[in-house]
Amino acid sequence: MSLSEIDRFVADSTSQSVLRDALAGVTRLDDVVEIAREHDYLISIDDVRAHLAAGPALQVSDERLDAKPVTTVSRCAPPPPVVLIA
Repeated sequence: MSLSEIDRFVADSTSQSVLRDALAGVTRLDDVVEIAREHDYLISIDDVRAHLAAGPALQVSDERLDAKPVTTVSRCAPPPPVVLIA
């Protein structure tokens, strides 16, 4: 298995309703691997464990992706003048 195969499975499981439905309610890693194999993904339980051990991937919500970028710059008051006393 390559890392890209487990990444592909994870990405597809969030974007494809067939996989999402098949994985709904699954609580055992063995079942995840079995479902993956039924859908032609070549992953093992060790692959799943390694992926989980790597930690969660950064995920950005749809709201953040669709948000309008901030283009304004707030202006601060200029600093007070410096008075030099000799």
